[in-house]
Amino acid sequence: MGVGLALGFLIGIISGTVFLLLLKTAVSAPDKGASSIVTLTVALLAMPTFWFGGPWLTTKLLEPVQVQDLINPYVGSLAVTFSIISLYPAARWIIQVGEDFGKRRGE
Repeated sequence: MGVGLALGFLIGIISGTVFLLLLKTAVSAPDKGASSIVTLTVALLAMPTFWFGGPWLTTKLLEPVQVQDLINPYVGSLAVTFSIISLYPAARWIIQVGEDFGKRRGE
């Protein structure tokens, strides 16, 4: 259980930081066109592959640990850590985008 919690916490911090960097990029360059939107979308869609292991998790690193004992604490601590890091900035960004759309529509 401890391995799952620690691993989820670590991956949550890394993923949350990457998400904040992607969000910063989206905010700082909103008028770059479709190519930047596609790049950001691809980067966001790649995150679950990193979350759920890819090839590094199933190799010798966690061979002695039973996956059934690892998965629930891992997913829980990952979700909590990622949410703590990213929820407020993402909500603020969504609100800002809505306000910007409202201003443009009212013009």
